Amino acid sequence: NAMGIAFALYGGFFDGMEARIRLFLQWVAMALGAASVFGPGRLFLSNAIASLRSRVPHMDLPITLALLAAIVGGFVSTLRGGGGVYAESVTMLVMLLLAGRFVQFRSQSRARHEVELLATLVPGVARRVRRGDGARPARGAAELDAPAWDEVPVESLVAGDLVLVPTGDAACADGVLRGAPNSIDMQALTGESRPVELRDGERVWAGCRPLRSPMLIEVTAAGAATRAGQLMALVDAALARRARVVEFANRIAGWFLLAVVALAALTVALWWSEGPAVAIEHAVALLVVTCPCALGLATPLTMVASIAKAARAGILIKGGDLIERLAVPGTIVLDKTGTLTEGRMRMVEIDGDESALAWAAALERSSTHPIARAIVRAQAERSATRSAERGPRASAIDRLEPEHAEVAGAAVESIQEHLGLGVRGDVDGVAVAVGRLEFVAREAAPSWERRARGLAERGLTPAAVSIDGRVRALLGVGDPIRADAAPTVRELRRRGWRVILASGDDAAIVRSCAEAIGVPPHDAFGECSPERKAELVRRCDWPRPLLMVGDGVNDVVAMASADAGISLGSGTRASLEVGDVCLARDGIGALPPLLRGAARSMRVVHANFSIGLVYNLVGAALAIGGWMNPLIAAILMPLSGLMVTAIAVRGPRFSNDARAPASSGGPDPHPSLAPEAVP
Repeated sequence: NAMGIAFALYGGFFDGMEARIRLFLQWVAMALGAASVFGPGRLFLSNAIASLRSRVPHMDLPITLALLAAIVGGFVSTLRGGGGVYAESVTMLVMLLLAGRFVQFRSQSRARHEVELLATLVPGVARRVRRGDGARPARGAAELDAPAWDEVPVESLVAGDLVLVPTGDAACADGVLRGAPNSIDMQALTGESRPVELRDGERVWAGCRPLRSPMLIEVTAAGAATRAGQLMALVDAALARRARVVEFANRIAGWFLLAVVALAALTVALWWSEGPAVAIEHAVALLVVTCPCALGLATPLTMVASIAKAARAGILIKGGDLIERLAVPGTIVLDKTGTLTEGRMRMVEIDGDESALAWAAALERSSTHPIARAIVRAQAERSATRSAERGPRASAIDRLEPEHAEVAGAAVESIQEHLGLGVRGDVDGVAVAVGRLEFVAREAAPSWERRARGLAERGLTPAAVSIDGRVRALLGVGDPIRADAAPTVRELRRRGWRVILASGDDAAIVRSCAEAIGVPPHDAFGECSPERKAELVRRCDWPRPLLMVGDGVNDVVAMASADAGISLGSGTRASLEVGDVCLARDGIGALPPLLRGAARSMRVVHANFSIGLVYNLVGAALAIGGWMNPLIAAILMPLSGLMVTAIAVRGPRFSNDARAPASSGGPDPHPSLAPEAVP
């Protein structure tokens, strides 16, 4: 509406207009301008007042000064019967600034309440075992199959309750295991990639999952009192402590405000001899042309454009302030399980008779243990590959090769599973055992012991296979390192980042992983609890900024404590909620494009500020010299914003360009991580 009235007034300026109509349109335009400033634009006024009270300069101060000067100047011009009314510039400025600020703030806002985060870790409903007349139910496996339980809210659990947790589900409370021993996946809370064997009376944490069979736990803590709840409390505390990065524009707002006020006073003083109306007109022209529209839009527009381009590249950045933190090389702390590795157990190698894999898979096919699943999956993949290579005659050939006992067809009997040791049984009448070397063979040859130690030193779990009492092979089962891990670490190092490896996994496995990807031993930390990871990222002797990259619940405290937390798309919901940046694809291959894009975005911000400052200086010189009136100023002022917008939209890139130059030249800042030393 203000722009439509402005077109009419500008048309009357050139072709003539009755005074009463022009005056009416000017008052309507000024009413619309005042409504925009004191209505939606009151955000800038309140921020300016707060800035004056706190004596901390803010970019809204010069914006408020320009808005008020334009409104006051327009009212004065209207009262005097002049034609200099620029309400459309005021309303347009308010709209553009609020639009950019809305998009920026909306991208930053997200819920971080303890209850919501806790709900991502543990189920909200528990299966509480009925107590009947108050007597404690029997603690045995038989009870797990009986439907003697009720679904109740987790909040209603109290210490002493017995809770049934189905196989594969997350425990809803802290407690102790009751009944039969079980294999527990604690990766969510501890980062341990291998399952933990627990017996009756041992501790179980909320968020852990039974793998072998349903488990019965006696509750000791529920809700916020659980270890998961305490971790979420630490997350909230860390997020509250982390200071918000001040916008680059605010750093120069105080100096810019003083300069504009001084120049406006100088303009009035220089032209006062020509009359107050002329002096005020030139001062208004100065304030309009130096309106920090380009300066105010430089940061939010660039950040919004960067966030959009990053999203198209599969990188979700939850706030523009994060781009500034990622632009300068510092320290990156990497989790191992699920981040550098695939996050699930796989058979990596066979040492010995390869046909032993088929016998082991036949014996393990009914087990839910992660190592058993890895063996069965490896045999299935091998059978599929062999069938594809041999063509239609594959099944007939396989029947002629009985040593390749297929998982689907072998008859398995007399299975005996021994907790933490292995499993025995008869496969097609042949005695087969899979598990620890000392379990499958009482007196194994020293050569097998050396081979088992070699697998363990490389971070693999050796599973021995014996057939008819004789050891035939060692199956190396582990969590394989992703193919992009080592190249990405080399690229990060080349760009000046120090790379740290921190994992809750066994120290030997962590050292082996660090050696494989090129991280030196003194920068590899194993057996780290969530609290220990948070302590590491709060260290003061590592270069800042410090980024934490992870995918599990055991990483969320460290991610919240770091300058920026980066989660993977395959990670837990809690890590996605807490992470400041989320990488859509698995692995850390998107880290270099993210960091390169952040550096480019900050270069665009700096370029836009330079353009805005030069534009304002030239405009101010023209206004002070009397070569610009408010009308010309109102026309020229949006041009700087247009240039800034074009650069902000086209400048940032988050492409995976491996040929992009490093952010800093000179020799490698971390010679211990030299690319030549990375295998």
